[in-house]
Amino acid sequence: QALTKGVAHAKGTVLPGEVGNSFYFAHSSNNFYNANRYNSVFYLLRKMESGESFFLVYEGNIFEYKVLEVKIVESETVEYLEGTTDKKLAILMTCWPPGTTIERLVVVGELIE
Repeated sequence: QALTKGVAHAKGTVLPGEVGNSFYFAHSSNNFYNANRYNSVFYLLRKMESGESFFLVYEGNIFEYKVLEVKIVESETVEYLEGTTDKKLAILMTCWPPGTTIERLVVVGELIE
């Protein structure tokens, strides 16, 4: 149900700025003309590249993350939810190819402090 409102934060993962994996997922439309408020949030995620930045806004604070990794994984992959780290990471995930549920596109970023 959270996905109908945009981006969802995975229960049990840390919040932005905290040590650990902060995990977010959202839909991505396969077509500009099919895009609407809830399925287009991660529409351009596929264009992210290592070294670029993305931003999360939480409780009025802006957190900047540098992209470490962009990859396609099997839809059953859960290591990003279960993994532990001593870094402050944000993980963004959406369906791949857009508009399907075949695989997942994952973008991992580390907080820039």
